[in-house]
Amino acid sequence: MMLERIKNIINPQEYKPRTMNEALEFERAKAGIVKPKEALAEQKTILQIQELGQKQVDVKNQKELQSQFILDTARDTLDTINKVKVGKKYFGALGAVPTLNPWGYDRVKWESYVNKLLSGKIVNLITEMKSASKTGATGFGQLSDKEGQILREASTALRKRMSPQDAEEILNTMEEKLRKVVGGDNTRSSQIGQSGKQNIRT
Repeated sequence: MMLERIKNIINPQEYKPRTMNEALEFERAKAGIVKPKEALAEQKTILQIQELGQKQVDVKNQKELQSQFILDTARDTLDTINKVKVGKKYFGALGAVPTLNPWGYDRVKWESYVNKLLSGKIVNLITEMKSASKTGATGFGQLSDKEGQILREASTALRKRMSPQDAEEILNTMEEKLRKVVGGDNTRSSQIGQSGKQNIRT
């Protein structure tokens, strides 16, 4: 069918395929009606088209992997924040003192969750989001530069020796920004901050 279409085209150079598959079909059909030398050139064109198509698929897959990494990291961090909030009573003057009670399992878990938040994971997440915005990756809520800076500062400001109230305020700020990443740009602030405490304002 494509061969008949080519034969009816006065100038094949003017033919413009509409899709990648149509372009490949067109080149194969042309190769069947041209001389061997020209057919070799046409085959090279086919290979170039196939290579371009594969590159486009690779770029798409890379964007999807990058988006999924960002979402998974944000969700995991939100889960860690919630676990830290459960043990918020351990914040305070003795918060930085290692657990000495051999049966203090809950405090040991709280320490590990706080350490996880302080490990630089959020800073890495912000860096990855900036990279993703340049590649055009989608599927997650974007943060403005100001919001990203607030999230970064909150993650580095958290300390075990803080009062439970101050620590929860910082945790709420982190939670608000991360929920926007997970839920998209339409996430409303009224759905954020389950504790009812006032969040740090942007």
